[in-house]
Amino acid sequence: MKKLLLLSLLLSVQACTEQRQEQTISVVVEKKDFEVLLRAKGELHAKDNKRVSAPVSSMHALRLEWLKPENSFVKEGELLARFDASRYQLIRQRAMWSLQQHSLAKNNTKTKLNIEQLSVLSESNVVAAEMEMSERFSVDDLLVYSKNEIADQMLDKEYLGSKQEYLDWRKDTSSAQGSAQLAVHEVKEQSEQRTIERNDKVLKQLNIYAPQDGVFVHHKNWRGEKVQVGQQLLSGSKLGSIPNLEALQAKLYVLESEALGIEPGQSVKLNLDAFPDKGIRGELLSISSVASPRSQRSPINYFEVIVQLEETDPDFMRPGQRLEGQIAIVSKPDTLTVPRQSLFSKDGLFWVYVKMGDAYERRVVNLGVRSLSRVEIRAGLEAGESVALSLPENIVGS
Repeated sequence: MKKLLLLSLLLSVQACTEQRQEQTISVVVEKKDFEVLLRAKGELHAKDNKRVSAPVSSMHALRLEWLKPENSFVKEGELLARFDASRYQLIRQRAMWSLQQHSLAKNNTKTKLNIEQLSVLSESNVVAAEMEMSERFSVDDLLVYSKNEIADQMLDKEYLGSKQEYLDWRKDTSSAQGSAQLAVHEVKEQSEQRTIERNDKVLKQLNIYAPQDGVFVHHKNWRGEKVQVGQQLLSGSKLGSIPNLEALQAKLYVLESEALGIEPGQSVKLNLDAFPDKGIRGELLSISSVASPRSQRSPINYFEVIVQLEETDPDFMRPGQRLEGQIAIVSKPDTLTVPRQSLFSKDGLFWVYVKMGDAYERRVVNLGVRSLSRVEIRAGLEAGESVALSLPENIVGS
């Protein structure tokens, strides 16, 4: 009985050993195209945009009253946005009232000036007639008039002369005063007229129309916030754009910690979130010089990467669509690589376990470029050899 139990135990141990040996998985090393891909999220944007802005002639902030929905197809001349006109209508109405008041005051001043001039002219005519009669019937002969009568005639002439001088002064003074008052009214009228014209110009610009056919895309500020109805906007602020759908580019955001190795000219594979089955190819065009946060709420810095697309299809591609890109940081044809889990290391030395029949041999290797899943082998292995993906049990030569 004891012998039977011992035999069963030995068979169990042998079966477990064989099972452990069978559990050591190996893969055949082959030369294949090797790429190190960096994944990044982003969106489509247009290279060519027709800017749509708030009116530039306003000196005050403008309240956005209505805005065309984003991604709407628009025709040239179609209404895109409308700003609140009540402020400028009120200013214009007040200026019109003020203009009418100054116009009435100017006419009243002209009337008063004309009446004054006519009054002075009438009195001047009377004085002139009296002077003429005084000259005509004046006699200074003492045989005809007494000294007192002659003195009275002389005083009458002197009085009439002084009165004429006064009337001349009165005429000049009233004319000067009237002209000054008319000039003041003219200046005020011109000022109010300019106010009316300025507000008319603003009122005409409060309706924003499409500069060309296309898709209307709302503007986002540096915090990623889009323009909204009811928002107060400064003169000339950007509302959005109408992009050229034939010239789209991709904008990717690469983490600052992962941006090492990216450079212009590298190939990029793109997939739109809305159309994952439609792959797009492109080439890395430029990289921002400084990493910056994408959102005010997050301190994480990203580099902005622009990708030039090989082709665009306006039927399904739109600016603002989300996408994922894979930047080929390294692209090598016919390269020998192994899975990362097949590598073992200690003190800066790397090795793999190469299958030699039923056993495995430890072999030191020289590494090259590494990706998240595979590592390039520059020396130590040959194509066609098999390496263990985990630590094998039966190692020879160790």
